[in-house]
Amino acid sequence: MWTAAFTNNITLMKRLLDFDVSPNHQDEHGRTPLHISACRGYTEMVRLLLKKGADPNQRDCIGNTPLHLATVNNKLSVVMLLLTAGTDVLALDSYGYNPLQLAKTRLRMLQRNSNNEDMLKVKEEMHNIINMLMAYLQKQANMREQDIETLSNFCSRLSLSNTSDQVQDDVKNLLANINALSITG
Repeated sequence: MWTAAFTNNITLMKRLLDFDVSPNHQDEHGRTPLHISACRGYTEMVRLLLKKGADPNQRDCIGNTPLHLATVNNKLSVVMLLLTAGTDVLALDSYGYNPLQLAKTRLRMLQRNSNNEDMLKVKEEMHNIINMLMAYLQKQANMREQDIETLSNFCSRLSLSNTSDQVQDDVKNLLANINALSITG
C-alpha cells in the first residue's frame, strides 16, 4: 500500500482497495496513504482514496491531517479536493497550528525569501496561497463577500507586478491585511 502511495501507482492502489485493504491503514508514524498522496500532490490518488472511504481528518503522530500536508507543500488541487471532502480546516496539529495558519506561515517565508527566489515562482506560490485562502473562506458559514473581493484584488495586483520589489510589496501587503479577513483561526 505504501509503495502505491509513494509512487502514485493508481492501478496498484485500486487493486489493493478492491481486496478490502483499508484506505485508512496507518504506518508507524500514523500516516495513511492519503497523507502521503496529499503531501506529494497526487490529485488522482487523493480522489481515489477519498472515493474509497479514506478519512480526510485522520491525524498522523504529530497531529497533521492530509490538509496540513497539502497546504504546507502548496498542493492547491489536493487542498481543493480535501476541502470538498469535508476536511476540518481548523484542525490543530500537535504544535497548535491549523492549515490556515500554515498558509500564513508560507506567506511569511515567501516574504523573507522573495529577494532570493525567481519572481515568477513567488507569484505562482502567492496565487496558490490566495486561492487556498479563498477556498477556506468559502467553507466557512460566516464568509463575507468583501473578504473574497479583497483576496481577488490581491490576485489582480499580483498579476500586474513586474518587478521583484513589486512582488515583495504584494506579499507584505497581503500579510498586513490578512488578519482583517474573517477567517477563523
